[in-house]
Amino acid sequence: MRRKLLCAIIAGALLCSLATAKSDKKSKKQQKKEEKARAAAEAQAKAEAEALAQAQAEVPELSLKRKVAIYRFSNESKYAKGAFYDSAKDPISKQAVDSLSAKLAQTGKFIILERLDIKSADKEVANFYDDEEMASVDRLSADYIIIGSVTSYGRKETGKANPVTKRKTQTVEVGLSLRLMDAKTGQVIYGEQAEGSAETETKTTLGFGGQAGYDETLTDKALDAALSQMVENITNKCMDNPWKSSLHFDPDSGDYFMEGGKGQNIKEGNVFAVLKKGRKVKNSQTGKTVEMPGKQVGTVTVTWVQDTGQPEDQMSLVSIDGDIPEELESYEDYIIQEIRK
Repeated sequence: MRRKLLCAIIAGALLCSLATAKSDKKSKKQQKKEEKARAAAEAQAKAEAEALAQAQAEVPELSLKRKVAIYRFSNESKYAKGAFYDSAKDPISKQAVDSLSAKLAQTGKFIILERLDIKSADKEVANFYDDEEMASVDRLSADYIIIGSVTSYGRKETGKANPVTKRKTQTVEVGLSLRLMDAKTGQVIYGEQAEGSAETETKTTLGFGGQAGYDETLTDKALDAALSQMVENITNKCMDNPWKSSLHFDPDSGDYFMEGGKGQNIKEGNVFAVLKKGRKVKNSQTGKTVEMPGKQVGTVTVTWVQDTGQPEDQMSLVSIDGDIPEELESYEDYIIQEIRK
């Protein structure tokens, strides 16, 4: 009897041991299966992340140049305004335009367009929201318009003298005001005022030393100092917004093309978004018409880039893709826009 009981106990122990081993084996198998599934999920997530990164990398920073027209830089100060004053030949206005043009060109981010004569510019800017005048502005093909003025100008001489030495200081101070406008909408997107000064000093001891007359370069230096404060902000404001162009179709050749070429750093293979313009609504308070944001309907790929002629007149051939009607006489309702990450 005892022997039978002992055998039963041993048999039960063996069965339990076998069951536990089987359970452990099953648990390890399940664990390996779960680890394998986890590794597969992680590999897939990594592959998707790499694919996304690669897709983003395929949209390069194009560094496209913007076209800027300096419409007017008037002299609102009393400087050089005599009986025979001619605003078209104002010396300080010309100096301001030359200095601003040079500084913007030095950034390498702009194409500077020739400015219009002052009377024509004033008329167009005053009627910016009139359709006829806007058509005239569009013919400039500018992205942005700069309107500036010299608001103040002062020149003074100061000196100190004693029995041994004499000091003479010439100082010029200039105040500027500037507005940056979107050429297509007439909206002022940036405005700033700045002041600049420059001085020169001469010293004589017992009658010996430098003698300084009227220093004309001080005006240039004062303007340069004032404009230096503005150029960086102008550059940032212009480059903040995506580069834009217009889509056109040539029925004779069957080609699609857009404004802009090598002069604006456009290259073959560049891809741009095509947006259909939003509807226009009238602001009841100001009476001005505002265009709502557009919707992307496709893309264009550059197939040929013009590298001859003036940069502002160049164009590029493109192929179209997406929900864009083919062979329209006019694509005025569509905008080509830079794709950004």
